[in-house]
Amino acid sequence: MSTALTKYAVGWYSLPAGVGNALERFKPRAPYEADGDVMKKSVKEVMRMVKRICY
Repeated sequence: MSTALTKYAVGWYSLPAGVGNALERFKPRAPYEADGDVMKKSVKEVMRMVKRICY
């Protein structure tokens, strides 16, 4: 998993925790590039599974 996807996963997973602007705060900065929508979708699916296991 790239650094950008890791940041996206943390941001998406932090939304319910009340972290304001989580996705915006965890956007990748130079020299990292944002990953595509397909990769982001797979991250969301994995994080949903993690949430089900942990909670």
